[in-house]
Amino acid sequence: MRTFVLRRLFITIGVVFGTTLLVFFLTRVMPGDPIKTMLASAQVADPALVEEYRHAYGLDQPLPVQYLRWLWNVMHGNLGRSIQSSQQVTAALGRAFQATSILALGGMLTAVLAGIVMGALGAFVAVGRRHPILAQVTGLAPLILTTIPPFSLGLFLIILLAVKVRLFPPVGMYSVRNPGAGDLLWHLVLPTLTMAAASAGATARVARSALLEVLREDYIRTAHAKGLHERMVLFQHALRNALIPVVTNTGIMFGSMLSGAVLVESVFAWPGLGKLMVDAILRRDYPIIEGGTLLIALIYVAANLLVDVSYAFIDPRIRYGR
Repeated sequence: MRTFVLRRLFITIGVVFGTTLLVFFLTRVMPGDPIKTMLASAQVADPALVEEYRHAYGLDQPLPVQYLRWLWNVMHGNLGRSIQSSQQVTAALGRAFQATSILALGGMLTAVLAGIVMGALGAFVAVGRRHPILAQVTGLAPLILTTIPPFSLGLFLIILLAVKVRLFPPVGMYSVRNPGAGDLLWHLVLPTLTMAAASAGATARVARSALLEVLREDYIRTAHAKGLHERMVLFQHALRNALIPVVTNTGIMFGSMLSGAVLVESVFAWPGLGKLMVDAILRRDYPIIEGGTLLIALIYVAANLLVDVSYAFIDPRIRYGR
């Protein structure tokens, strides 16, 4: 296990380094100038002032020098300052990441729980072969969930549950009059359902396929031969061994939710990382773009590492060799 973790850490360092190199130079080849964009919002077009700001942010240096200087600052925990707002990138990313992580965690938990329940029900019905209509419904429901665009689903939920029924607030993270934990949970319902729908469908399909494969194993037939109840066989013997592909899917899903929350955050005006990144790209704010992409890359590789290590705890038959 120790050798495996160390090897994966070295690979992770290489992946992160390659990500920093790719992101830095891709931001520099984007059309548009961040200094001119910043001054244009203030209706200033003085060429001398443009050059002064370019020198202040180091944008007049050769690209290799800019990259090495930025990488050195990143290694010391300094992501720089936003060109547009002059605030520290770490502070801006911290606030946005907190909002996005709340949304992503809520969506992930909802998707995993709903997906496992739907997958287990689908496998249970398929093995029993006693309810053909229910088997078709449990097989089609996850597929339907994966095909619904989050943008359309979010608008539908707002119209139905926020405008028509007035059960949940339509947008925002807190109410102006009554901010608090309960208010946050109330605002979290609709964006969480929107974000979790497609992932719940994908998780259900993975769980159903894994369970159907496990239920064909010899030890499952042995459990049936001992006279164990069908539910005990499904949940105590089969489900645990079928969780490995679900865990893999969950690790990837969490990273995808963090990086792909921009549509949900745009629909519900959620002040998260996706909205911050979109605004930074439109304004050519290099430090925010680079810092946000680096943060997402770190989350991805950390989630994949945790998923790989968790395999041995889920299934004791797995051993990590050299």
